[in-house]
Amino acid sequence: MTNFLSKDRSRNSHLLKKYISVYLSERPAFMSFIRPLEAMLFHQHKRFLRSPVLDFGCGDGFFAHLVYGKNKIQIGLEVANSPRVHEAEKRNVYKKILLYDGVSVPLKSNSVQTVISNCVFEHIPRISQSVEEIYRILKKDGYCITSVMTSDWSRMMWGTKFFGKKYAEWLNSRQEHESLFSRKQWGKLFRKAGFKIVEEIGYVDEKTAKWFDLFHYLSLPSLITYKLFKRWVLLPWMHTGITRWIEALHTTSQNENKHAACFFVLRK
Repeated sequence: MTNFLSKDRSRNSHLLKKYISVYLSERPAFMSFIRPLEAMLFHQHKRFLRSPVLDFGCGDGFFAHLVYGKNKIQIGLEVANSPRVHEAEKRNVYKKILLYDGVSVPLKSNSVQTVISNCVFEHIPRISQSVEEIYRILKKDGYCITSVMTSDWSRMMWGTKFFGKKYAEWLNSRQEHESLFSRKQWGKLFRKAGFKIVEEIGYVDEKTAKWFDLFHYLSLPSLITYKLFKRWVLLPWMHTGITRWIEALHTTSQNENKHAACFFVLRK
């Protein structure tokens, strides 16, 4: 299995450095072990985007703004009780934001051309119904582009190696992983809803997953600064020194068959 970053290596290297630097400067450091990879995957598959586009589980819009810029996505969708939607509104990422009950999407059938969703599905308890809703609102030949965590994440955690399954259960509970499936099970779920899998790419190998887990704890100061100052990072320059190390980790890894996350391009 080849590394998805190996194609057009010079351009990918520039973008990857940019994404890592942004996350180290503005978000807790542990996110730099997963979000830049996702940003690369969504960027590499921009050709599948056709308007109107819906961001399913848009959150604060930070990721979408980084990859697509302002006003490139027509609709952001988020649950009604999410406190992060106000940040998305301030960023002006979406032309409009819809709030919903977490089950029924308030859009007509066959009304959206593309749905994007970054690491949202694993947090949804009734995920089968949500995938069916996405299928319903998509136009024929429309695309759903999504990334998901897989059940291999539980096995690959640094803490699981030392503390066993109880640690994995605890962290998954903290991360609100309600639907953590194997890569095969995700594929089966999507096909059952009616989707054709156009592309499937694993990312976050075991080495990266262990660093990702460890940096959850090394990033605790970010939680403190956010609570005190509403900023995750007060001194961005302090983190820039590890940009090259994280980039090297990403570019020399990703060649394994098992991954803690998977990226799918689905077609209706």
